[in-house]
Order: sequence, then C-alpha cells, then structure tokens
Amino acid sequence: MNDKIHTPHNIIRSAFNVADRMEPLKTRKDPTLAAICGFAFGGVGLGLYLRSWPDFLIPFGMMLLLMILSVPTGGMLSITVPFFWAIYGFRRVKASNRAIDRNSDDYIEAEVIEVTNSEILKPK
Repeated sequence: MNDKIHTPHNIIRSAFNVADRMEPLKTRKDPTLAAICGFAFGGVGLGLYLRSWPDFLIPFGMMLLLMILSVPTGGMLSITVPFFWAIYGFRRVKASNRAIDRNSDDYIEAEVIEVTNSEILKPK
C-alpha cells in the first residue's frame, strides 16, 4: 500500500478557477504587479491593490487550507503559500482584464464628419 499523501490535481485546479469565475474588477490592473503583491503581502496586498474584499478573503482561505494540508508533512507544504497567492493574483487580474476587454468590444469608436449641402455646392 502506498503511504504517500497525494493532493488531487482537481483541488488545485478548482482553487485557481475561482479567480476565473469572479466578477471583473472596475478597472484594468497589471497582472505582474498583482502577482508580486500576492507573493509579498498575501491577501492583504491583493485586497488593497485590487480594492476588493473577496480578493482579500480568498487568499486567506487558501492559506488556511494549505496549512491544514501541511500538517501531515510537518509544515513543509506551507512554504508554497506565497506561490499560490501569486498565481491566484496573476490569474485573477488576467481573467478580469479579459472580461473588461470583452465588454468594451461592444462599442466601436468612430469619428463622424458632417458635410453640408452648401459645402458640396460651392464653386471651386
């Protein structure tokens, strides 16, 4: 019997898919800066940078889940928490920017030029 503890890949995938299904942010953000904020400051950094309560609470929940999963490994899995935060922030902003771009494609920017009949009939 295999005594190794395996974390199913679908748990990790579903944790990051939360970022893809969330409501878009109000403005476009930089995904790299979000990843840096997530890695360095966790949920607090993401919450402040993205100005969103869910973006504060979800990384905090991810940390709690990883801390519980790291008990059998003696806390070694908790080293990966900043990487999870960084990946979550990056994916969250990328998905939000895609949604913002998709919504803004509904409008076509155009310049309208009006020509009056008197301008057409003027002799040259």
